[in-house]
Amino acid sequence: MQDTEGWDELTGLAISLLVFSLIGLFISAPEFLHLKGLANLINELMEITSSAELRRRISEGSDAAAKLRGGHELAWNSFLEEKGLKKRR
Repeated sequence: MQDTEGWDELTGLAISLLVFSLIGLFISAPEFLHLKGLANLINELMEITSSAELRRRISEGSDAAAKLRGGHELAWNSFLEEKGLKKRR
């Protein structure tokens, strides 16, 4: 960019922006992947047809739903009520 007329002043800004973007990516990507893994775990558990297997892994799903909160927690609790594994309130 420095060879092009008018862009030589923006080279430092472009490099700085790239560095800050990469730092932000390195900070946020691991947490995003962790939360995505929890969401995938809940989806995987909802596809289990064996009630014995589901009872054995119910704590994993409850922990994941508690960490994700919101819609995931509501969906998990509804799923458990539908399967008869959780008492209705």
